[in-house]
Amino acid sequence: MPNKFTRIIITLNKYPFIIKEKKRGEGDRERGSIVKLKHSVYRDIHNSGGYRAMKIKFFAVGGTIDKVYFDRKSTYQVGEPRLDEILTQANVNLEYEYESIIQKDSLDLTDEDRELIFDRINRDRHHHIVMTHGTDTMIQTARKLQTIQDKVIVLTGAMQPAKFKSSDAEFNIGCAVAAVQSLSPGVYIVMNGRIFNPNKVRKNLELDWFEDA
Repeated sequence: MPNKFTRIIITLNKYPFIIKEKKRGEGDRERGSIVKLKHSVYRDIHNSGGYRAMKIKFFAVGGTIDKVYFDRKSTYQVGEPRLDEILTQANVNLEYEYESIIQKDSLDLTDEDRELIFDRINRDRHHHIVMTHGTDTMIQTARKLQTIQDKVIVLTGAMQPAKFKSSDAEFNIGCAVAAVQSLSPGVYIVMNGRIFNPNKVRKNLELDWFEDA
């Protein structure tokens, strides 16, 4: 007997997920649930359509992205985090929180600062985390965080302050937001349109970008 239903199936974190079921002669109706819940990520189908995205926690630790003054002599002040402003202007349709841990240039971060960053992220209840960080020592901090379990942690930043029209800040944050919703638990660096393993990346000072090491 012919199947009366047409199913549309996607895969999330390797598990099949029915997102829409349509009976012949009737309108669409959405239903379903992930077959397994992986690392406390909950996605539910609602009749209003789509799945409910996870909540993202943003942490800011300073760096060029938050600089409010910058010149060729590298004179600057690290200002208030610009994350909320960027996300608001982008009209993002997701639930998030943000928190500032430190307001420093990454070259000024100490081992004690990285311990503080580690502890704050490790204790945080959220499983999907994006951190804005200075690019000079981003790799060092990412490696420090690699022992944290059951979280997707994405570090990103900018080569130019977010207040500059030519800044790469908005692009990098957008890439990080997409990446943190798609990746398996672990620590990643997202820069220049790419996702990097912290153990296999370097910052190319001449070309001003991140690349495979």
